[in-house]
Amino acid sequence: MPGREATSFLNAPWTATKLKHVNQQSNGDAPVLELDLPPGERVLFVTTPNGIASKATQPPAYSAPPINFLWLAAVLLEHGVEVKIVDGYTRSHALEQILEEISEFQPRIVGYSCFTISLYDTLHLIRAVKERFPRIASIVGGYHANVSIEELIGEPAVDFVCHQEGEFLMPELLNQIVHGAPLNELPGLVYREGGDVVRNTSRDLRRNFDAQPHLPYELLELDAYRPWAWNFRPGRDRFVATVTGKGCPLACEFCDISKTEGVTYRRMSYTRVVDELAHMNATHGINQIEFYDPLFTLDTQRVFDVCAEIVRRGLRVTWGCSSTIHKMRNAELAPRMYEAGCRNIFFGIESGNRDIMANIKAGMTPEMVREVVRKTQAAGIRAHCSFVFGLEGDTEATVEESIQFALELNPDTVSFSVAQPYPGTKLWDRMIENDYLLTRDWRDYSAHKGIWETPDLSAEYVEEQVIRAHRRFYLRPSYIARRFWRMRSASDFRFAARIGWDFARSRVGYRS
Repeated sequence: MPGREATSFLNAPWTATKLKHVNQQSNGDAPVLELDLPPGERVLFVTTPNGIASKATQPPAYSAPPINFLWLAAVLLEHGVEVKIVDGYTRSHALEQILEEISEFQPRIVGYSCFTISLYDTLHLIRAVKERFPRIASIVGGYHANVSIEELIGEPAVDFVCHQEGEFLMPELLNQIVHGAPLNELPGLVYREGGDVVRNTSRDLRRNFDAQPHLPYELLELDAYRPWAWNFRPGRDRFVATVTGKGCPLACEFCDISKTEGVTYRRMSYTRVVDELAHMNATHGINQIEFYDPLFTLDTQRVFDVCAEIVRRGLRVTWGCSSTIHKMRNAELAPRMYEAGCRNIFFGIESGNRDIMANIKAGMTPEMVREVVRKTQAAGIRAHCSFVFGLEGDTEATVEESIQFALELNPDTVSFSVAQPYPGTKLWDRMIENDYLLTRDWRDYSAHKGIWETPDLSAEYVEEQVIRAHRRFYLRPSYIARRFWRMRSASDFRFAARIGWDFARSRVGYRS
């Protein structure tokens, strides 16, 4: 970076032998430091292309924007920082394309987000960027960063790891790098200092989401995203995903959201939610939205209020969300949601076996699921049901029970996946305790890959059943006819044909 002095810790060799902890006070709703950032400072975020380490990048069948980067960018922009987002994942960029973007923008920091399955691709990208631009700092956040800090900070090309939420950490870190100031005052930061790894105290989780600036959707590839469940008309529709709340109280054994985002659903008020929808619609022409909140309907009254406000303002948007079965039992809720533009709801059913279902989602029964799916569809909203093979108590008989239950329910779309024991989950603890894991190669931790064996289920069996279950559901003549008559564009046809081709080649994925 011409004209910028690099601070010494950025290129320190990896020789750490111990982990130091630093304590400091934090307020999750505000920066810890007073910032003095000169104009012209730049931060770039990049999403990792799938397959970049093997030089065979693959475009996704559907895609949504990197919402985590938008939240970070919104706060950085408030502090006068220039921000760029390079969505290498959606665009399936080759490495040289990403390096050219970084060279042109000349940021002081490049930020990455890491999922477990993408760890090797992400580290490959970070190494390549560091080799080309050794004076640009690298910081990694995301779910894998929250559960495997040492694995990431142990990579010499990684300068910093962000633990949990980074909206205020990013401008603070930039401020300290600019001024060569100490880093031990920044809650949530992990870094190297001499021969030690320093892990500062975790930052308090944010509560006041209404203070979040409008998300800067103009930084996105707005015409590159498409939904996985709805009709989409290229040139007429614009789709993005967004987040209005974080945290989940359910603590399902295969999910670490409650651990990384907390067990309390922290959310925007209903007026702030609709303000965001109105902003993205009026300013950017976005008319299709998916809420990526873990459980958008957790606060039922807020959903009623959001719907009423959308109708009152006359917003013409369609949207989808995730919900528990319990929250959609209110007979009035689905019709109100449809009136306000809701067209798709994702339900995590997980199992068709009564006992396993009740163990995963306390109090849920097959009868409740049937009731809610029928009510949802009767209101005009598409119901998606997700099932997972390999939960505690699963056998070949219960797997077949889940497939039969999905066929009986006959939702609009369905997904079957292998329960993946990601670090930080209860499922991981169970697999480790019982020595069920066959590999710790994170590249194998995909939704259709068997990487464990139990006394009741083999890896080969669950892999075969994921393929078989999708084919049994989607290749029924009645389903194909129903899907065909709902298509509204050639794009819908091409999308369905691509998914069908993936079935034929035994390539299926989550929400496919």
